[in-house]
Amino acid sequence: MDIYLRAGNGFFVPSIVADHLLGIASHDQLKVLLYVLAHPDTALTADAIASACKVRPENTEEALSFWQDANVLTVNRGLPAVSLTEAAPDNPTAEQPPVPAQSAEEPAAKPKRAKKPPQTDSSRFKLNPGEIAERTNSNPDIRDMFQGIESFAGTLKPTQMQSCIWMNEVLGLAPQVILMLCHYCHTVGHFAPRYWELIAQDWSDRGINTYTLAEQDIDRRQKSHTYTGRLKRIFGMKPELDPTPNQQELFDSWQQAGFSEDLVAYAFERCRDKGNVESPFSYVDGILKSWTQKGITTVEAAKLEGAEFAAAQKTKRSGSAAPSASPKQPADVRIDGEPSINMDTIKGFINQF
Repeated sequence: MDIYLRAGNGFFVPSIVADHLLGIASHDQLKVLLYVLAHPDTALTADAIASACKVRPENTEEALSFWQDANVLTVNRGLPAVSLTEAAPDNPTAEQPPVPAQSAEEPAAKPKRAKKPPQTDSSRFKLNPGEIAERTNSNPDIRDMFQGIESFAGTLKPTQMQSCIWMNEVLGLAPQVILMLCHYCHTVGHFAPRYWELIAQDWSDRGINTYTLAEQDIDRRQKSHTYTGRLKRIFGMKPELDPTPNQQELFDSWQQAGFSEDLVAYAFERCRDKGNVESPFSYVDGILKSWTQKGITTVEAAKLEGAEFAAAQKTKRSGSAAPSASPKQPADVRIDGEPSINMDTIKGFINQF
């Protein structure tokens, strides 16, 4: 089928847009670009573009920044609209000043390279959309990784794609491992570079870079996430708030020790019975440690231990408060505060007469 352009005015669209950027540009970004290219001699504002394209003003600003980063649009009329190579020197034919010759006796000193601080996130790893497109097209593994992520998370933003490439090129994680990591973060509701880069750094440090090792660590994290959520409900913590680092450390230690949520809940109940609500976490931790020393691992065993302890305390108290033997009554027994009458004394007195 032959396709012909109908009558009407046309405008130029840089070939880089069709060759490399269609796969990563959003619908709104393409609408904004086409409108701007169709009005090259018009002074446009973000609000005017947003109104004409039926796009939100904030999305318009983002779209303009996107195409400027891709070197498709520029705010300087003195520069070309499309530039994929580094700018040439202003005067390439000018003679360069001669370099002083090194003495044969003095070897050339090697320039000292400043040590670069280790990159713990992708904030200093900058890629423009054209560079992202080049990596995507030249590396099938990267392309498959992006397609896999977008299958459950939707269209990726350039910052998210840049972060994934950073994890691959700087941390050395395999694309399939990055795909698993992003899927886990999406499952737990933390689909953001700031969150997954922390895990990626941990994986890189621990050598987790295979499907099997990543699957094992994700399984551990999922169990920990579920365990923490239940403990938050036990302690009455707000669902939207994360535990403090100290609280999370206690939760992790309880999980590693094998304490069930029911056992932690019973320890917290004991804590409230004692009226210790100012520092329940450390108090509960002390109770659990004491149960560990006694070999107590179930709520039933903890209740039995508590009943035995209460009975022993009751016996101890009753033993210390036992009444002593009644003292012998004196011969002079008093009734209502007065001495009682001794009949033998009365008889002896009468016999004298």
